[in-house]
Amino acid sequence: MQNTRIIAKSLWRDGTLISRSTENPQFPAESTQDDDTTLAWRSRSGSGTGNGLFRTAVTLSGNLIAGADCESTAPFTPISGVTLDVWADGQAGNCIRMTGSTAENQYFYQDVNLEAGRWYLASAYVKSGTSGAVTAELKIGSSVASKTITTSEAWQQISFYFLSQSAQAVQIQCVQREAAAGTIFFDTISIRPAVSNRLICFDEGNGLLVAQLTAGDYNGQTLAAHVASVLSAVGGDYTCTYNDLTGKFTIARAAGNFTLYFSDGGGYGSTSDLLGFNAETKSGASTYTSDVRRIHTEEYLDIDLGAATEFDFIALLNHNLTPGTYEAPAALTLYAADDAAFTTGVTTDNITYNSGYIYCLLSAPRAKRYVRVWLTNRQNPNLYLSVGTIVVGKARDLGCPFMRGYGRGYLNDSIGDETPSRNLYLTTARPAVERWACSWMNLSDAARGYIAEAVRECGGVYALLLCTDHTDAMNNSYWLRMLEPPLPVNLAAGRWSWECEFEEHV
Repeated sequence: MQNTRIIAKSLWRDGTLISRSTENPQFPAESTQDDDTTLAWRSRSGSGTGNGLFRTAVTLSGNLIAGADCESTAPFTPISGVTLDVWADGQAGNCIRMTGSTAENQYFYQDVNLEAGRWYLASAYVKSGTSGAVTAELKIGSSVASKTITTSEAWQQISFYFLSQSAQAVQIQCVQREAAAGTIFFDTISIRPAVSNRLICFDEGNGLLVAQLTAGDYNGQTLAAHVASVLSAVGGDYTCTYNDLTGKFTIARAAGNFTLYFSDGGGYGSTSDLLGFNAETKSGASTYTSDVRRIHTEEYLDIDLGAATEFDFIALLNHNLTPGTYEAPAALTLYAADDAAFTTGVTTDNITYNSGYIYCLLSAPRAKRYVRVWLTNRQNPNLYLSVGTIVVGKARDLGCPFMRGYGRGYLNDSIGDETPSRNLYLTTARPAVERWACSWMNLSDAARGYIAEAVRECGGVYALLLCTDHTDAMNNSYWLRMLEPPLPVNLAAGRWSWECEFEEHV
């Protein structure tokens, strides 16, 4: 057996909840501070609510371009008639100067390998030299963005998202379109893979269009309105509605069919996932409805511990997170920070999923004032997320396991009576609860102090956690209440014993 660890002081119970993503008014977030796991916080759901939190964001990976800082011309290849050299006064450091002839579409390039179904952000800075007023282009395969520049202008950025629809090697070209001899400058060239649920690639028959959702927090109704707005701004007239009960979006074009390219990033974290569409191309219709329900993308609860306090254990008791079938399994992330905005000194712990109850001893202790529990479970069949009790605290090592010969069983204290003819009948029904009777020997003075702390904090009223195997806290942690906790007994100098009965807390 492993040393017993005891978590008596719940920092979450004593803290102040300062923010929550959504909330059912009948099931407030403050219920997570109660020891009764049947009381619970629930996220918003149901008719007229717009359901839970839909958050849009973009995450960018590393640059695929060699020599992106343009401190050397070596990674790039000029076409015939174009020469390259390194020039000072770049957008950042040096830059590449391209000297061309009177031919149209002068450029230099580099080959890059793209993945199928992946979004990318292409970007470069450009400035004209002696070429005068020209149009500069950044071109990746058939995707292109341009910027008209003059010699009097400062550095300008060309930037655009594009969806690679097949695995391919393509050229990224830095182009001067006009037939104007002279110089033009490029700097800070990049292609970065993007994981995004803000981008919708579609086609009305005249080529690919890209609509960009604004980063932010929405509910289903406000997100649907925003989707309709950005599609209409780029293409024709679109509507988008959200059904609170089915959890599905319907996107429709007023006149004519259109194609939605939802093969973006394999589903997880992408726009198709955000809106509940399979990661595939939708074509041949004027209306499309989500393939699966979406009632939120994530939910969170924030708490202020009052001061920076060390903790290394978290528990979520009686939660309803369920493994997903369409995306990755349900995820729990614990963030801790020095400020309420979670921008300073942020630490991140990814917590392993477990059905019903989650217990986790962190890989390293954290000493922070603000804690955020972040839940991701897009495919919850109950239309809301629910958590009974949250425990955040410091695991105290008693230095030894409890002794063999301990007691463990169930107590059923339901009350009955009998009739004059001695027929028994039930008068008060109570659920059976598990009981433990444990004893520890040769405890140190420090361990005696931890027990005193537990009794002072919880007495026989508040629950605590016992972890009997820190190497597998998920399967060896118990939410218990001490029954009339006795005093530790001194055996010798610096040596103590303690016997206590515990009862399962529900």
